[in-house]
Amino acid sequence: MSASRSSNIVLEVQQGDLTRIQADVLVNTPAATNKDLTKCGQVCKAFCKAGGDKMQKLYEQVFSDNEDLMVTASCGQLKCGSVFHMRIPAKRHLSYRNLEDHIYRCLQKASEQVATSIAFPTVGCGQLGYDASRVTDCFKQAVKKHSADDVCSLTKVCHSQHLFL
Repeated sequence: MSASRSSNIVLEVQQGDLTRIQADVLVNTPAATNKDLTKCGQVCKAFCKAGGDKMQKLYEQVFSDNEDLMVTASCGQLKCGSVFHMRIPAKRHLSYRNLEDHIYRCLQKASEQVATSIAFPTVGCGQLGYDASRVTDCFKQAVKKHSADDVCSLTKVCHSQHLFL
């Protein structure tokens, strides 16, 4: 684990299972077009396993083709108040600027909910094949942009020992 501080934000990098992290908000990253979380990748499957059938049902209730960020309540064994479902596109449709904006919107939404901690996976670095160093840059820029706001703890969970901030 490594940590750094920027203004009132503590950025902590951990390796492990995101669904076991205790935070006000956990961020899930389903594919942009798939309503079935069990078919979206390893992070979504972990959320379904930890959240049980209720996680899929909650996601189906808020799913919209027009929204890239949807919020559901926590359920099952998840140790959070809310789950943010940040839909991300396939790599061929990816704009890293757009990814930075998505991360920033998660931080803003967490502030609106008066959350003091939010945990992200290594967004898109698994099955989607996003470039880890560019994703890291997106996180850094989004945190920098958001640093004047209220979120005081940001955790990015790494699933691979090769991904670092």
